[in-house]
Amino acid sequence: MRTRNTDCEIPLPDSEVIKAAESVWKYQIEGRNLVGKGRSVVMSHALIDKLVTTNQDAYILLSMLKRHHWGRGSFVLSKAMAAKFGWRITRWYAARDLLVRFGIIACVHEGGMGPHDPPIYAWVGDPR
Repeated sequence: MRTRNTDCEIPLPDSEVIKAAESVWKYQIEGRNLVGKGRSVVMSHALIDKLVTTNQDAYILLSMLKRHHWGRGSFVLSKAMAAKFGWRITRWYAARDLLVRFGIIACVHEGGMGPHDPPIYAWVGDPR
């Protein structure tokens, strides 16, 4: 890090470089450094516990939404997705509605105005 720091137009003080290096090394030894390990889904233990003890399907749904739609402004949650999960529609609605009730996602377009008008959802915040 010191070598790279010297390449900067305005290098950081050595104390800042050491502080950053120590922080990065802590992530490495704790197994939290995700760089080079492929994409990851990250959630806090508190959120996992909350979802798993309330509705495990909501945990599964959130994991898949974060995997495929994190960082996007909005995404479709259609009945066809329930079938892909192998879930009956009531199971799908229960999982989806819990994520809404917990303030993780919100419906921004209800859909239902025809066969090609699915409901659209968006992230409310950073669900970790």
